[in-house]
Amino acid sequence: MLARYQYVDGDGNFHVTEEKKQSRQLHYATMMFTRGSMVKTAGGMLARAATIATRYSCIRQQGYRRPNRVVSYKDPEVPIIDHYIQRYRVCKYIALTYALKCAGSWLIEQFQQLENSELGVVGGIADTSALTTVAATTAGLKGLTTLLTCNGIEDLRKSCGGNGYLLASGIGALSVDYVWQTTAEGDFIILLLQTARF
Repeated sequence: MLARYQYVDGDGNFHVTEEKKQSRQLHYATMMFTRGSMVKTAGGMLARAATIATRYSCIRQQGYRRPNRVVSYKDPEVPIIDHYIQRYRVCKYIALTYALKCAGSWLIEQFQQLENSELGVVGGIADTSALTTVAATTAGLKGLTTLLTCNGIEDLRKSCGGNGYLLASGIGALSVDYVWQTTAEGDFIILLLQTARF
């Protein structure tokens, strides 16, 4: 039963079929594709947080335009996006979002090229020459992008002030819901070491 790839004969000897021997490198293909998908979705999750923080920063008003003059309570306050530090905090994650989305799309293209290089092999990869490079790249990008996204979502949540803690803001739950991805399919430290070993 269930002995398509390996079996034990009547004498107690363990045997592996030729088909199984040829596909040893492909055992990790599913895990690599999952890591690649996590890289691609990292940009989308960070984009959601950046959108919430940007909208909040454009609406929330605090401080005055003329700090050198005596300020009246009638003076209009400025949106917090006009403060340089807030603008920097939000805009750097918008830029990072684009970088992560491009990296994720590139990585998925690498998988598609591996699958397109097959000649008559359905559901498998015939040419495994580029597999180690893709595996190392996937490991490194997954470790880096999920960590950057996790830290970015948390920083953007903090940039929303007290409203960032509210469930209604949408960013508080997003921060908590994403944390697990830094360790799923491999802890970021282990994955970065795996890439460095390559």
